Amino acid sequence: RKALLVGHSLGNLQLLHCLNNVFGHETLSKIKSLMAIAAPLAGSPQVVRVLFSGAEMVSRLIISDAETRDFARQMPAAYMLLPDERIFGNDTVLSLGTGDPLAREDYRGSNADIESLL
Repeated sequence: RKALLVGHSLGNLQLLHCLNNVFGHETLSKIKSLMAIAAPLAGSPQVVRVLFSGAEMVSRLIISDAETRDFARQMPAAYMLLPDERIFGNDTVLSLGTGDPLAREDYRGSNADIESLL
């Protein structure tokens, strides 16, 4: 019998990485399919806001936006979620405003700005 892999959210990206780069032929021959639930296959534009400003990831009552930003920049998983330029394109303007007039740091820019994080 072959296995059905089920991944949720970021776990899908980790499974795909293993399927493409880690697992050998013997392991792959034992897998029937992958069921991807809520997979961010094209990345998540919201992660750009978090990496640039830390806004809206955690309540500001618990941790400041700057502390959130600095913490997120140390998490490899955050970089796995950067928007894929094949989907969003190099010239796509990402408007990640919260719509909240009290929000301190909204981000507006292009995918080229993301390169500065890498």
